[in-house]
This record gives sequence, structure tokens and C-alpha cells, in this order.
Amino acid sequence: MNQQIRAFLERISGYWRQLQPHQRRNLVFAGVFFFLTVALLSWFAFRPNYVAVYSNLEPGTAGEIVTKLDEMKIPNQIQGNSVLVPEEYADRARVQLAMNNLPKSGRIDFGIFNEKSIVGMTEQEFDVKYLTALQGSIENTIRSIKGVNDARVHIVMEQQKLFVQQPLQDAKASVLLQLAPGAQLSPEQVIGIQQLVAGSVRGLQPDHIAILDQNGVRLLEDQAGNGLGNSPGTKEMEVRKQIEKDFQNRIRNALEKLVGYGNVEVIVNADVSFDKVQSTKEIFTPPIEGSTQGIPRSESRTSETYENAPATGGAAGNNTNNVNAQTKAATGTSSTGEKRSSIANFEINKEIVQRVGQPFEIRKVSVSVLVNGQIDNQQKQDITNWVATSIGYRNDGQNNADITVMASTFQSPANPFAKPWYQNPWIIGGIAAGLLLVGGGGYAIARRRAKHDGEEIAPTPVSALSPLPTEETSQQKIRRELDKMIDKKPEEFVNLLRTWLAEE
Repeated sequence: MNQQIRAFLERISGYWRQLQPHQRRNLVFAGVFFFLTVALLSWFAFRPNYVAVYSNLEPGTAGEIVTKLDEMKIPNQIQGNSVLVPEEYADRARVQLAMNNLPKSGRIDFGIFNEKSIVGMTEQEFDVKYLTALQGSIENTIRSIKGVNDARVHIVMEQQKLFVQQPLQDAKASVLLQLAPGAQLSPEQVIGIQQLVAGSVRGLQPDHIAILDQNGVRLLEDQAGNGLGNSPGTKEMEVRKQIEKDFQNRIRNALEKLVGYGNVEVIVNADVSFDKVQSTKEIFTPPIEGSTQGIPRSESRTSETYENAPATGGAAGNNTNNVNAQTKAATGTSSTGEKRSSIANFEINKEIVQRVGQPFEIRKVSVSVLVNGQIDNQQKQDITNWVATSIGYRNDGQNNADITVMASTFQSPANPFAKPWYQNPWIIGGIAAGLLLVGGGGYAIARRRAKHDGEEIAPTPVSALSPLPTEETSQQKIRRELDKMIDKKPEEFVNLLRTWLAEE
């Protein structure tokens, strides 16, 4: 067996000695590339896939979980405020941690009243523990809302004095929310949190709750403190802000697809009118189309006939008051007359139109766009035209004065949704394929050069008169060593010859 291994190694060494220096170099490069490619593919194929068992943990709770996982001999990693384990251990880790009452929220809730230590505590101690447990319970409930990573609740209960009880409305609360990256709560969600806190604390009114985010921005104004309440001015301001926010989000999301995430900032100012217009209009038309009169509804006709006696002259100073009577000159003969009158009522169409305007009307929208980087005039004009049509203007250039597009260099925030390059399977596959191509191509080139060099060097005769030095081949070296062995060590040469004959 040893002789076979030795013979194999001697063949490899002989093949290596027969190669030219550049052939050896190419072969080494091909082997290194092949080894790196196989190692990289093996690492990505066999490395454990870590998944998060718990997220949004406090440092103390995360430390307890890691310590317990180390005791259970389960590999783990900490990424931010999350604890990760290999996928095949995920279910087992969750079950084992749950059996050990982990993870703990790190905050006191109503579970403290199950302890025996509460026996014998004073009333003040009980009130303090109750308030702490109530705050912790509300915090745990708020953290279950999507988009909220953490929450802090501070409650000031109403104070009761001896013989005098203050109104229950004196209770107040403050809520601090730690929102997830990129998350934003809607007004309905903020009001829901407000109602949740108000309904959990006795005597706490929703107007006495202040809600802030991690940046200190008020998500819900203290309406009882500023005296606005639900006044029309407050509602109009909320509607205007919502309109501006909607325009900003739509324009920013579309432009970010063109210039990249975080490379555009949009500011919208909306001129909104809340004047509600109501008008009433009455229209009269004939019931028959093309007619100037309507349908007769009623008609009254009168006819009167009279006869006058011969005039004999009246008393001095008397005149007749009958202006409708037809008389003739007093000639001594009688006269007759007739009077007719008619009254007709026609029916017409009456239409009453009442018009009620919208609750609000957007009169004008001004938009300012800031782009990170440099843009040419054509791109600037294209962005201006697109913004004009997106806010409802005609693309005729008349309203472009209300749109400002400016390019400058500013520090854009990192994309919280972008994954690292090493977690992208397409990039990893591309790198592996590139290494395989480079390694295979290098090896193929080395083989081709070795074959080409062998075909060119083998049949080329070496002239004795050639002034260029020739490189000694391996066969010539072996022959020269054998000649030396025959001259100096003939016995060893005989033994070596016997060995070769035995192998044959």
C-alpha cells in the first residue's frame, strides 16, 4: 500500500516537474479559485438559518433569555433588541423559555398581588403597588398594538383628603410611545390609545391624557388645556393637515422611486375653504312643451245686458256714475247695452332646486420639492409637470408658479427596510457563479496553454549550435542521476532496478 502511495506521489511530482512555470502558476490559481468557491458555497449551504424567537426586548430581559439558552446549549445571537436561534431550535427554545417564565416584561403588573409579600403591607404601600401595576398593565397592552415597540405610562391619580373629596376629573396621564422605524400611527389609532388609557383608570377623562412619540412630538393635543376642544377651528385644522399629509406622502413615494429612498423631501401648503354654500332656485315652466300658456285650471265668465229709458234731463247738478254703461245722446229715445267679462286661471310647472356645497373646498395647493443631488433643466421641468398633474392642476404651465423644485445635496437617512447585501440570495448566487466561472475559465486556459506548449515544444529539434540555453528536461535529469548512481553506488542501483521490475 505504501509503495502504491509512493508511486502515485512520484507520478504527481513527475507531472508537476514536467510543467512550465507559467503552467504551474495557472494551475495554482485555478486550484485556489476552486477551493474558495467550494468553501463559500458550502458555508452558505450548511450554515444555520437564524430566526428571531423574541423581538422588542429590554436589555435585562434579553440577557436573561441568552443566559437560559446558553444553559440549554442552544446557539444564539443578539441582533438589536431581538434574540435569534437556529431555525431547528426555534420551537424548542420557545417552549423551554415559556416553561421558565421567560421572557419577562421587566415591568410590574398585577401579578405582584399573587405574591405572599403583600400580606401586612400598609395602605400607602398598597396604593403605590397598585398604581405601578396599573401602569405596567396598560403599557403591556399598548405594546401589543402594531407599530408600537415600547410604551411608558405615567398616571397621576386624584387626591382624596379628609372630609373633602376632590373631583374625579383631577386624574391625569401621560403616554410615551416608542414607534417602530418607519411606522406612523393614524389619528384613529391615537384616539384609540387615548380611550384605552381613559377607560383603564378611574376618574380619568380623555381630555386629560397627553400622548407623545419618541421624538417628543405630541400625537394628540391636550384639548382641555388649550380650550379648543372639538371647536370648528380644530376640526378644520385637522382636515387641512390631513390633506397636506396625503399630498406629501403620494408625491414623496412616487419621486423616491425615481431618485431613491430618502433623496427627496416634499412640503405641501393647501389653501382650504370651509365656507359651506347653500342656495335655493325656483323655476316656472309651462306644462306643455312649446306652449306659452299652461293648462286651464279654472275659467269664470260674466255677461250683463241693460236698457236705458229716454232721457228727460236730470236734476240740476246730478251726473251719472255708471262708467261702463253705453249711452246715447238724449234724443228722447231709449238705448240698450251689454257687458261681458271673463277670468281664466292656467296651471304651470314649478321646480325648486336646492344646492348644498361640499364641507370644504381646496382652492390652491403649493408644493415645494427638494431633491438630493443634481438634476438638469429637463428633469426639473418633468418633475414640475408631474407634480402639477398629481395635485389636480392642468399640465398647461399656468400653475407652475405654485410648484418649486430645487436640487441640492443633503444627508439622506438610511433605508430601514433595506436588507444587507450578504442577506440577499441573488447577490450571493451571483458571487458564487462568478467565482466558478473565473476558476473554471482559469483552469481551462491553463490546460489549453499546457497542451499548446507541449505540442509546440515536443517536435521542435534542439540544435547544438543554438546560442540560446536550453532547459534540461526531467528525463535528462533522471538519466544523469542514474549515471551517477551507477558510478558511485552500483548496489543501490541494482536494488532500485529490482524494485522497478517487481512493480512492472
